[in-house]
Amino acid sequence: MGTRTLWNPRNEKADNLASTAGSEPFIGPEPILPISYSMIKSSIVNWAHKQSDVYWELMNTCRQTKMFLEHRSKARSRELLNLPWNLLRTVTGIITGHNTLSRHMNIMGLYNDPLCEHCEGRAGDFPPLYKPMQLLCNN
Repeated sequence: MGTRTLWNPRNEKADNLASTAGSEPFIGPEPILPISYSMIKSSIVNWAHKQSDVYWELMNTCRQTKMFLEHRSKARSRELLNLPWNLLRTVTGIITGHNTLSRHMNIMGLYNDPLCEHCEGRAGDFPPLYKPMQLLCNN
């Protein structure tokens, strides 16, 4: 069984009109073809991430957080959000410096000494910037 094509003179006229229209410049609002919702959403999300990265770089605050997190990472965010709530709270406190460790309590005026009571004699062993190694004190 074969396919049969019938010639219709209107098809030839339609072809001629289409080819004429195709060679003319488009006049009307852009874009000519509709943009999908997912492409619009993706563009907005990418723009927002770039703006957020620029803001993060220019911000003069969050010194300790920037020390731990140089840039945003979706994978790291997912990892952290999958932690149990109490562990996430502890990690967030360490990363941001907002916790009940001696240095932060000293900054808030609640402790007189920013050093760990067990590590005072070894303070020179720790890096000068917030001394995160003191968190591992076993004394």
